[in-house]
Amino acid sequence: MDYDILLKNARIWTGDEFLTGLHSVAVAGGKIAEIGQCPGKAACTVDVGGNILSPGLIDSHVHIRGCSPDSFSIGIEAAGFPFGVTAAVEASATKPEGSRILDNMLMKTYVFVAAEFAGKTFLPEKTDELVQAYGDRVLGVKVFFDTCIPTMTEGDAAPLEAVCKYARGRGLKVLVHSTRSPVPMAQLLDILSPGDICTHIFHTAGHNAQEDDFACLIKAKARGVILDDGMAGGGHTNFDMIRKAAEKGFTPNTISTDLTPGTAFRRGGCYGLTMCMSILRSMYFDEEKILRMVTGDAARAIGKAQEIGFLEVGRSADLCVLKYGAMPFKISGGGGTVAQSVLGYVNQMTICRGTIMFRSLHNEI
Repeated sequence: MDYDILLKNARIWTGDEFLTGLHSVAVAGGKIAEIGQCPGKAACTVDVGGNILSPGLIDSHVHIRGCSPDSFSIGIEAAGFPFGVTAAVEASATKPEGSRILDNMLMKTYVFVAAEFAGKTFLPEKTDELVQAYGDRVLGVKVFFDTCIPTMTEGDAAPLEAVCKYARGRGLKVLVHSTRSPVPMAQLLDILSPGDICTHIFHTAGHNAQEDDFACLIKAKARGVILDDGMAGGGHTNFDMIRKAAEKGFTPNTISTDLTPGTAFRRGGCYGLTMCMSILRSMYFDEEKILRMVTGDAARAIGKAQEIGFLEVGRSADLCVLKYGAMPFKISGGGGTVAQSVLGYVNQMTICRGTIMFRSLHNEI
């Protein structure tokens, strides 16, 4: 059999585990054709050099519209492919016409539509319009449960409860922004159903998870609520909180960038999902756990494990090559906290739907 691309000498990560004794992956017709011996000839052969060959990474919280041409910025693919990202979740779709932008992307995209309000009144009909406009891409509804928004007032959980009721009636997930929550984190999490997602779980802007020493996070995760760090370039993240939570035995379900124009390129183009992974690695998180958070577990968290997140024969050839090595970074977070290291993850190649979309010039592959 002839291949379009043959990747050899790799540590193969499936989305759940590293394979033992298998080091090659062949791509043909946009799909993964073989894993293992791969005896055919290839139009392009790449020696991965013993680095990680992974399913394309999933950034489960970005703001596509804010990083796209309709806002006179740059496409999310340009801020994703260099970091190994082949699937992204828009965390707050607000305009029906935005679906046309997603139609033109090679990257796989999914959407949480923004919950529509008039003052403090939730508008299910307006939210329905967005759900219909984005169609099969819709995962659920996003709520900015934040007192900096006039709709949300201290002590009032009614807006979140209304959106949760709406979503449950339509089989949709809820994604809730928890920074500056009007109610304690424990109360917020109790309102959510299994499969719903709470992001920015390591913020310190009042009503945060430290109030009960992370017990609310541990309890919520145990009953199936998805907990996402939503790092936001450090803007919604206190790095000391991550360390303290890990000491308590708690880790989030997913890692995400919360990528916006303000975080995508402000650090010289270095901020992306691989940096978020590097931050957790610098805090001694297990590598396999980190990889699951951006592949298999991320796919499960958004209910798309049949489409993305795994490296298997017959699946779409969405792949990346990751190297852990010299990649100095220093990033500031909430409360004056800092994450830094001289080591980090560097993406060396991204393949999306069988096409090489990114290849680093600073390596030998």
